[in-house]
Amino acid sequence: RDYGGVTPEGGQSAEAAACKRLGIALEATGATRLVVGHTPQQKGINSGCGGRVWRTDVGASRGIYGNAPQVIEIIAGRVRVLST
Repeated sequence: RDYGGVTPEGGQSAEAAACKRLGIALEATGATRLVVGHTPQQKGINSGCGGRVWRTDVGASRGIYGNAPQVIEIIAGRVRVLST
């Protein structure tokens, strides 16, 4: 849940703390970004923490938001969101 985006109850300071923890984890693993799901996003795939976390759950199920499918493509370090 930490990387699900800014929430009214968490606010900017909670996101900043999550981004700091993310930076430590990425550095420890040698990764450049984290791709997460199960954090439905009303407006589709988006990123946070300066592009270091990508939220890919678009809520396509009619039981959630019924959004159109989307995927991310990462080629040579470049991230693109592909939509139908």
